[in-house]
Amino acid sequence: MPGRFMRSKIAELVSEAIGSRQGREQLSAHGWVQGMPIVIAQPEEIVKDVMSLVAAHQPPVLVATFNPEDNELWFLYVAIGCTALKVEDPLEEHTSIGELYKMAVGPAS
Repeated sequence: MPGRFMRSKIAELVSEAIGSRQGREQLSAHGWVQGMPIVIAQPEEIVKDVMSLVAAHQPPVLVATFNPEDNELWFLYVAIGCTALKVEDPLEEHTSIGELYKMAVGPAS
């Protein structure tokens, strides 16, 4: 159909979060500001590919993905270098953005 387009489940969840006052307040509490780019990535996408998009948008950027096990929306805040951050070893070449998120939040409690 002309004029119609597909939206991913992630894009729908992001739109819902940003479209609500509570969602914007929650995101703002974690560094989001209106107009900040949001890169939408499927959880199985390779980190290197996602970070290429992040770099194209001039960080800070939010990366949005979701947990395929429970459809929970995940955001990663990506900023350029900060002296307060610890430098980590590079990830394995085929690490997905979903795997990176799970590494970042640690084991579920």
